[in-house]
Parts: sequence; structure tokens; C-alpha cells
Amino acid sequence: MSIRNRTSRLAGALGVFVKRYRRNAQKHHAPNDRRYDRDVERTMRRLSPAGRSDLLADDDGSADDAEAGVTDVRRTT
Repeated sequence: MSIRNRTSRLAGALGVFVKRYRRNAQKHHAPNDRRYDRDVERTMRRLSPAGRSDLLADDDGSADDAEAGVTDVRRTT
């Protein structure tokens, strides 16, 4: 697995994790009605602080890719 693919996958997993975790609880539901992914938590704990910071800051080297002529292809449904 290339570094770019791994980083993109980790960034995507972290984004989904953060989005689910930070959303407000819905009215008339249990305040702890969020799904929690232990695998993502375990992966984030294994990352170095610098790696975690880069993911949170969305510093994945995409500016370097643009200079090299690499385009990012994303699927949308």
C-alpha cells in the first residue's frame, strides 16, 4: 500500500470519526446515541503526534501533488 493511499484512507476515517463524534445529540433521544469506532480510535492512538496533527490539519501533501501534476480522484454517490 502506498503512503499516499494510506494517508488518504486514514484522513477519511478520521474525518468520519470526528464528524460523528462532534455532532449534537438529537432532541428526545439518548444523549449518547452516537456510534463509536474503536478501530479508528486505536489507529489514531498509534499515530505519532506529528502524523495526527497533519491529519487534523488536512496537511496531506495535496499542494505537492498539484505541483507534480497529480490529480485527486474522489468518488461521490
